[in-house]
Amino acid sequence: MERLCVFCGSCPGYNKAYRLAAEKLGAALCARDIASVYGGSKLGPMGSVAQEVLNNGGRAIGVIPKVPLEREQALDAR
Repeated sequence: MERLCVFCGSCPGYNKAYRLAAEKLGAALCARDIASVYGGSKLGPMGSVAQEVLNNGGRAIGVIPKVPLEREQALDAR
């Protein structure tokens, strides 16, 4: 498998367990050389997965339409 699409919340919420689980998933993807394809936000568990992939030298591919881009905070994964 080369890529895995991760679709989860872009709201941080109040439960730290979700963020920690998202970070573990990001690290696991990177350890297996699997790119993360996600909704493009830097917020919430979705952003945590992508950021952890990037922190570990992996590849995160954000896909976000223009309208949500104006409301969301996109992660700059360049």
